[in-house]
Amino acid sequence: MNFNYDLATWIDYFFGSFICWIGGALLVGKIMLNKNFKIIKKSRLLILIPFSIITIFSTFAFNNSILKIFVILLLVMVMYKYVLEAINIKIFIYSILTYIIISLAEIIFVLLVSLFDYIFNSSIALLVTNSILSNTIIAILSIIIAKIASPKLCKYVEKINESNILVLIQFLLTLFIVTASVNYLYIEKWKFSYKMILVFIVMIGSVTLTFSLLKQYLRNKEVVSKHQMLEEYLKTSADLIDKYSSTIHKYKNNLIVIKGYIKSDIPEANKYIDSLLEKVEDKKYTWVKQLNHISIDSIRYIIYYKLSKAEENNLKIFVNVSKDINDIDSKILKSNELGHILDILGEYFDNAIYASNESKEKELNVDIYKLNNELIFNISNTFRGNLDLNSITRNGYTTKGKGHGFGLYDIDKTIKSIDILSNKYEIIDNYFITTLRVKIKEKR
Repeated sequence: MNFNYDLATWIDYFFGSFICWIGGALLVGKIMLNKNFKIIKKSRLLILIPFSIITIFSTFAFNNSILKIFVILLLVMVMYKYVLEAINIKIFIYSILTYIIISLAEIIFVLLVSLFDYIFNSSIALLVTNSILSNTIIAILSIIIAKIASPKLCKYVEKINESNILVLIQFLLTLFIVTASVNYLYIEKWKFSYKMILVFIVMIGSVTLTFSLLKQYLRNKEVVSKHQMLEEYLKTSADLIDKYSSTIHKYKNNLIVIKGYIKSDIPEANKYIDSLLEKVEDKKYTWVKQLNHISIDSIRYIIYYKLSKAEENNLKIFVNVSKDINDIDSKILKSNELGHILDILGEYFDNAIYASNESKEKELNVDIYKLNNELIFNISNTFRGNLDLNSITRNGYTTKGKGHGFGLYDIDKTIKSIDILSNKYEIIDNYFITTLRVKIKEKR
């Protein structure tokens, strides 16, 4: 451990480390979380100054790579929590991803510099000794990698929940391989050779394998989830059939009684009929007929399922579906687009049912219609308390209490990534109104 450097060298190290924290860790984290700098408290950025000093100290103080990983990873996690205000266990995964991205950027930078030196027999590798210059380039490379990779990475990470221990272990294993690779290259003084290329291939292969396994895991999880939902559909349908069968049985019995009265006492028959009419409650499941106008089966099924759940909560349900959407060809939507639409509608209905159930009025309204080559889903619900339209799509914002707050944030990220989708949120009187628009083509 050698601290015998002049002041200029320490200044170079400090600013190089600070640039890496600002341009690498912070901006990569912002990209990962799709965070707006306007809502980040600027005063909290000052914490990156001691982080830069701790990073320099750990580099010189710890010969053990594991300790270096622990210190840097802990600092990145604090940054995600304190500066970017991320929440729950995903902080850990995002911190690992940030570390891996910066490590990849560092290796790519050194590989290019070493390759240039090797081919042209130059001394450009001296750039690596300049902390400010090298870390600036590494930060830029980190941002580029994050920009390219974040759309898919974040999509997968947001689907990981707290129980995915095997996924966390896989991320830790990848982190260890990446760190070991960087440490080996550091010991070899970043000298370009076949060993450097081999280490680089091993590291890239490890990262690629991790996300291939994660992708496959999430696909399997999605299939299981859809199977469970199908079971719920079937259960709900079976319950409705039982209810209707019971109702038909009662009606048959009532008709037999009325028939008996008519033969002997018509006034008594009228009296009995009046008593039956008084017992008739508000009609339930009247919206089923409206949903039959929806030609896309999977959309009809998920709305049917969600509204059945709303009925179980005794909500006042009003549904209006325009008949002309029967003309919409179910094949105009790609499978991935349809999958996203189902996820979005499911989340919208879950939020609407929860909010209306918490309100005094307990009312849920659904309007589905076609306008200017767009299929429009309009969901309005009563709610309790106050809602901030400017904050509802912010990561972590929730009115449901601990454990919630990712729904609308995820939805907005998804909608922005799909050209045919757009959405809007409004509050009119005591109704929260959600509108989802889907661009469609006319059926030929």
